[in-house]
Amino acid sequence: MNSIKHTHSDQTPPNTIPNQETLSSQKIAPKPDKAPIIVIGSGLAGYTFIREFRKCQSDHPILLITASAGAFYPKPQLSAALGNQKTPEQLILKNPVQLAEELNIEIRTQQKVYSIDPQGSQITLETESLPYAKLVLAIGAHPRMVPEPFDSLNSLSINQLEDYRIFRQKLPEARGVSIIGTGLVGCEFAHDLAKSGHDVDMWGIEDHILQNLLPATASKAVEVALIDEGVTIYKGRENLPVFLEKARMPNQLCLSAIGLEVDTRLAQSAGLAMRKGICVDDQMLTNQANIYALGDCAEISGKLYQYIQPITAQARVLAKILSEQDINARWQDERWPVSIKVPGFPMLFRPPENQSGHWTTSGEGLNLKLVFTNTEEQVSGAVLMGQAIKERTSILNTLKSNAVR
Repeated sequence: MNSIKHTHSDQTPPNTIPNQETLSSQKIAPKPDKAPIIVIGSGLAGYTFIREFRKCQSDHPILLITASAGAFYPKPQLSAALGNQKTPEQLILKNPVQLAEELNIEIRTQQKVYSIDPQGSQITLETESLPYAKLVLAIGAHPRMVPEPFDSLNSLSINQLEDYRIFRQKLPEARGVSIIGTGLVGCEFAHDLAKSGHDVDMWGIEDHILQNLLPATASKAVEVALIDEGVTIYKGRENLPVFLEKARMPNQLCLSAIGLEVDTRLAQSAGLAMRKGICVDDQMLTNQANIYALGDCAEISGKLYQYIQPITAQARVLAKILSEQDINARWQDERWPVSIKVPGFPMLFRPPENQSGHWTTSGEGLNLKLVFTNTEEQVSGAVLMGQAIKERTSILNTLKSNAVR
């Protein structure tokens, strides 16, 4: 069944739900003897789950449905592609034709899933309904809408390869780039653009860049490095008018990097429990039988895990469960370290278990080691920058050892 089907219709707008008359006239596909596992989403979570499942089970039918073109590419590289002199096409590791053949699956690209019927175990597309044995939601998250006064800037958000293509098309005509947001994505793009010779300024409401990720000493070091590269950084409401004045200049390209949020519409159609994301347990199961979620869209114990390592771990656990290799497999939060591509030197951050404790700093400049010691005098977090990255193995072993005590 390794095949790919491209379907795109101009009859129904992408975000419009078909009316009841249309749905009632749709032909429901006959349920096969072995209904497929349907995966919705073609990002890291969806494809990693399928790869892991195929290691356990080689022939159960799998159908992947995606609203995008279905290519597989490393999304973290979007914020480093310019400096690495890679075009959007060069980021693609495999196209959907190759993936369908390699993974022995059917892939339907550029198709929208309008609703889920948990009682009937089927999903509704524009012109048909499809049965599933298990349904895996790997729908990711989308960029937050920019609030006032940024909504007048006609800013771009880059979360998909298609977004990046548009960005690269507009960039040669831009006199400079104004970035809204001083978090991880904003800082990575600022570094990549400045290193490539572009005039860059950025604004954030926080007192420090990367404030929600790094302690102040580390974020200050990154800030100094970005400024040295030519990035102009505006912080706080008092500096917003100056930033906006430049952002509104002719031919100024604006980039929004204010975070992601989960689209709730599809999950709500199935009556799935939602908070910040689709609520799942430690087996990635939602509150509806046979419906699972993983990746950027999945919320576990009140938290979203939108980094590569936890998503990969989720995919492995779910693959073991659905292939029945280990139906008792459980996902555990191992507090994986986060690698940061700012500003072009190695940086590793492993968040502490909680904020009760203190940071100590050694080193200087961009070669810093920050260690978080909790109230029980145990090392429970760390930041390694520049040359200090050489201590990665030892510090991670220490953190792992303290976590299991």
